[in-house]
Amino acid sequence: MRVELFVVATVAAFGCDKGSDSANAEGDVDTDTDTDTDTDTDTDTDTDTDTDTDTDTDTDTDTGLEGTIDFTIVDENGTSLCTSQIDLEGIAYAGDCPDCDFAFALTSTVTSETGTCDYDTYWLSLSYLPTARFPDVYLGYATSFRGYSGEALMVGHTTSDGGGGITAPEWYSDAYTAPPWYAPEGVFSYSKGVLEWSIHYFYYESPDYFFNPSYCGEGAGYSLSANYGGAYTQTSSLDCFEKHYDLWSFVAPETASVDISVDTVSASTTFDPFMILMDDSTCYLGEADDSFDCTYPPTNWQCPSYRLPTDKGATYQILVHPWGDCSDPVGEYVLSLDTIADPSLTLTSADMPYVDGRSVTAFGTATIPYP
Repeated sequence: MRVELFVVATVAAFGCDKGSDSANAEGDVDTDTDTDTDTDTDTDTDTDTDTDTDTDTDTDTDTGLEGTIDFTIVDENGTSLCTSQIDLEGIAYAGDCPDCDFAFALTSTVTSETGTCDYDTYWLSLSYLPTARFPDVYLGYATSFRGYSGEALMVGHTTSDGGGGITAPEWYSDAYTAPPWYAPEGVFSYSKGVLEWSIHYFYYESPDYFFNPSYCGEGAGYSLSANYGGAYTQTSSLDCFEKHYDLWSFVAPETASVDISVDTVSASTTFDPFMILMDDSTCYLGEADDSFDCTYPPTNWQCPSYRLPTDKGATYQILVHPWGDCSDPVGEYVLSLDTIADPSLTLTSADMPYVDGRSVTAFGTATIPYP
């Protein structure tokens, strides 16, 4: 701060009478010497140094997978049967996945749905939703899958072994960055931590999909490797070219097991048969396909046989249908049950048609904490 001092001097002179013999002795002389030197030295040095140094170093990073799937089902006439959105969340999985570059254990939930979406009926890669049969579901990524030199979007699942135990994860892929050795059902891309995919299936021919048995829990029994026959038999025929189905029921005569077989009855009407086992509420228990050589072999494949555990007095259902290889428009077969007493084997639905096709599509996207 600069201080300037100003001094002002004023001199008042009174003149003398030159005509006088002597000088005027009355000389009023202002001798005020007030030299006001007020030097205001107020040096206000308010130096507000408020330096907000908020050093919040919160470095939270997303370590999980987040994504969505748009799921749709359309019938053979183009009619929408189901639309839904599925939310995906996942944590890093370090378990068994031989081909995976990385994998996530998923928690998947349906957040919106219109129509009837039978997720359990279709491949896990379409929904990534857990089921009673596949209680744990995983998503993975591989730069090379089973020797194929292209990237693959992976789906993994554990399987209930029927006795309360869980198997190790099994892995497969339905989406690739480029076609592998067979035409892919889906394609995907992966870049800068973002996965995007589209998977499409057209389902047809099997009532395993279109009769829609319910997957209510663990299965029961297992396929056999021989025809055990039995004293209780019924013969029937099906529209083989259209692949219709027969639905049978029986009542278990004991708490034990019953052996169930389907065999062909003539060379002229032979075909490749298949069967599904259910309880009385159509809960899926098991299935059988190629168990033993048919008495009258079709061009390809074999006949089915299954051992089903039973509770005395309980009702069970058997669905029989042709996979193909029909020698005639009509396929004839004999259904045999090997058990201790009459099971009241009854044909409840004969030569029934089922839906020829359904188109199921899934569009998915997910962000992951990897480059």
